[in-house]
Amino acid sequence: MVEKSSDGTVDLAKRSIGEDSRFRVIANEVQKGKGFAVKTGMLQARGQIVFFMDLDLSTPLVEVLHFLSYFEAHPDFRKPATCPKPSHQKTAPPPAKNGANL
Repeated sequence: MVEKSSDGTVDLAKRSIGEDSRFRVIANEVQKGKGFAVKTGMLQARGQIVFFMDLDLSTPLVEVLHFLSYFEAHPDFRKPATCPKPSHQKTAPPPAKNGANL
C-alpha cells in the first residue's frame, strides 16, 4: 500500500516484487493519511492470515513469526477485525519483545 507520492516509491515497490504473485502494489491516487491507507490495503488483502507492517518496521518482522506460531498452535483461533468478540472466543497473546518468545 503506497500513498500518493512523487519519490518513485511505487516504481521501486513494483520492481522489488517483480513477478512474485504473492505480492502486489496498491497505490493510492490521493493522499488521505495512514488510516485510509491501512484500511484500503487490508480490505484488498487476500489470504487466510493478513498482516500489515509499517515501512519503518516499528514492529519488527520477527513478530509475524510469533503470531504465526500462535495461530498454528491454536487452529480454532479466529477473530475477524469487523466482528464483535464472543465471550468464549480466545484472544491472541501480546507480542514478544524482540522475538524473545520464539
